Amino acid sequence: KALGFSIEKAPGAPGKREMLRAIKL
Repeated sequence: KALGFSIEKAPGAPGKREMLRAIKL
């Protein structure tokens, strides 16, 4: 877990098959 960021799995993301997305809260 990152402070101020929500980490979620994004399957089928553009450019990568599977990657971790850091969403700024």
